[in-house]
Amino acid sequence: MSQTEPQKLIAGANAPLPTDSISIRILSQSAVDCAAYRLTTDGKVRGDGDMIFYGQTRSDDGSVSFRGHDSDGFFDINLPAQPTSIEKIALAFSSAQTLAQVGDVDIQVLQGSQVLMTCQLIATGRNEKAIILAECYRRQGGWKFRFIAQGFEGGLKPLSEHFGVDIADEAPAQPQAQNQSQNQSQPINTQRPINTQKEGSASPSN
Repeated sequence: MSQTEPQKLIAGANAPLPTDSISIRILSQSAVDCAAYRLTTDGKVRGDGDMIFYGQTRSDDGSVSFRGHDSDGFFDINLPAQPTSIEKIALAFSSAQTLAQVGDVDIQVLQGSQVLMTCQLIATGRNEKAIILAECYRRQGGWKFRFIAQGFEGGLKPLSEHFGVDIADEAPAQPQAQNQSQNQSQPINTQRPINTQKEGSASPSN
């Protein structure tokens, strides 16, 4: 037997994380688009550099990165290096199919090669095409992991906009011609909108 059996979490359960670098592995039976969002206390990103996904595989400071592919992806997270303004890191995925069509999704929390926790998202009867899987969040000077498994209407674009990311429409982003400082109630996303379209995939909007 291995030194410690991984802890199995059900939806809504949480467990402490090591105060170190961890990896979160997302295993699915079909291709899904995984994303991580670094969030402040208001549940929003500070800017587009806080979204990590296939089109932007590192956070702006490099302390969160994505590797792997669309049915076996890893988010590598350096917890001690997170800026103090970041309260949580949400992990989610979206797909062109419903979760019931995608099949069960497994999540592993690893420290090095050791699996610390496992969670299984059961697909039966789930018709959502986007899921907020889990989050790492600060608690009493440390970090904890919570398995969420919450369905979300829409795909990657509305999911990302929910977290405050400015997503480009299908047309290419325009050059930054508007340099006026707009002091309205939108302090986030002063950068160019992120393009979530994969190369060569012209998906007509239904």
